[in-house]
Amino acid sequence: MGIEHVIAKHEEAVAAGLPNEDPMYPQAMNLSLGTPDDDDPDNPIRAAVLAAFQRPIGIYAAAGNGGPSPGTILLPASMEEVWATGAITLDPFYIWPQSSRGPTREGLVKPDMVFYGVNILTASAKGDADFEVKAGTSFSSPLLAAGGGLWMEALNRAGLQTREQKYAGIHPRALLPLLALACRKPQDAPIAMDNAYGVGQPFGDLAGRLVSGAGAGAAGAMMEPVTQIMTFGMVATLMSGFMRSLRAGA
Repeated sequence: MGIEHVIAKHEEAVAAGLPNEDPMYPQAMNLSLGTPDDDDPDNPIRAAVLAAFQRPIGIYAAAGNGGPSPGTILLPASMEEVWATGAITLDPFYIWPQSSRGPTREGLVKPDMVFYGVNILTASAKGDADFEVKAGTSFSSPLLAAGGGLWMEALNRAGLQTREQKYAGIHPRALLPLLALACRKPQDAPIAMDNAYGVGQPFGDLAGRLVSGAGAGAAGAMMEPVTQIMTFGMVATLMSGFMRSLRAGA
């Protein structure tokens, strides 16, 4: 129902002639949820995700918290059309042991990328002024979705996609070689895409080093994801300028 609501809001925005920069034009969708992949093509979650994939909506999903066992990537993160997000720790810069691992039932290497998802300070349902520190790929996925939206906008500005083509029908795996250029892993991780880190974390532990002097505890927990997303956008913009210059030279 949630996915169908996003699709409906997209259709309303198109019918109203809104530009896709409009706040009411949905451009990304985070799915911090998952269920074991039953390989059923008629699974309602799979069908709904495929319907959203036909619109210019980037789909991000939590890989799951079933690691370190292999083959634990959940549906819909297991789908080729979805950006599967694993979770890493800030210090040390390393894969969270419980972050789900690939391969998928179809043999795909997953997750696609990883992002911070451990010791995240978040609002608590216990009270209006209460907070909790939590961990999981459900937290890394929305953070990656925010940064990923900036990256896709950079591709737009570089002229590699038209606005009408943005996201729609673009398999994440087609873009992973490009994204891998700006992703990093710990030194002892495989260089190639693997079933723990995917292609890695955008800009590696750069954000962690940027906020290393920002203080510990709650302040650090709040600042780190924000700084990472800002860094993602800044570098994505620089990359778009670089790609524009390449196109101009060609």
